[in-house]
Amino acid sequence: IVESYIGFIESYRDPYGSRGEFEGFVAVVNKDMSAKFTRLVASAERLLPQLPWPQPFEKDRFLKPDFTSLDVLTFAGSGIPAGINIPNCEPASRPQLGPSRVSPSPPPPPP
Repeated sequence: IVESYIGFIESYRDPYGSRGEFEGFVAVVNKDMSAKFTRLVASAERLLPQLPWPQPFEKDRFLKPDFTSLDVLTFAGSGIPAGINIPNCEPASRPQLGPSRVSPSPPPPPP
């Protein structure tokens, strides 16, 4: 599966939070790593209570994210993200759709 994105993203470096940045990438879904993330997400409700911070820092209800690992073939932008969270706007579509997480990584070296 090939995924691509070309367009504006929010900027975490803008102190006023009003400007966006432009980025683009083409990637291939890493099915093996995505399966590992799926198993981790399935265990999350059991693992979350074991984390070293108190319950008030957690959401009232855990929404299982769709987590996909991408092998990035090409990327253009002002920085390379460690991860992508979609949607970032809490009140908008997250309650209806649930969150989505993407973990970009370079493709493995050729054999």
